[in-house]
Amino acid sequence: MINSEEIKEIIEEQIKEKGFELYALEIKKEGKDWIMKIFVDNNNRSISLDECAFVSNYISDFLDNQSVFSELPSYHLEVSSPGLDRLLKSDFDYQWAKDKTLKVKFTNEQKKKEAIEGKLSSFNDEFIELTLEKNKKISINRSDIESARRAMIFSELVGKKKD
Repeated sequence: MINSEEIKEIIEEQIKEKGFELYALEIKKEGKDWIMKIFVDNNNRSISLDECAFVSNYISDFLDNQSVFSELPSYHLEVSSPGLDRLLKSDFDYQWAKDKTLKVKFTNEQKKKEAIEGKLSSFNDEFIELTLEKNKKISINRSDIESARRAMIFSELVGKKKD
């Protein structure tokens, strides 16, 4: 039987051709039904309902026409965006959140759990840098991060009002 990693790779390749990024794929049984949930995103803006519908139709047609997927049990397909409060996992996610306020839970140098809020000023493969109050900066090793997500700051969500 085909495994979820193979499905993920194939779907990721297909939606990338259409300008979308695969944030996550979940395949699970809910009651007697199988559900395949695809979370999609893009670099440019928020994902619209129409774009989710487009990806759903596109992926559904694609999967229906691939003999390799004939082994899958019947399933319901759900496509949505990961939401504003998504966990940040990849460089794509950190780029999306750059210059926004994050809430980061991590293990500090004293091996204690800590939670901190600050604006993501930069990141690389090893560290993220947050700007805290009074322009104090802190670097956090990405391997020490338990979770990072955007803080829901109203002015960052709606943008600045133009005069």
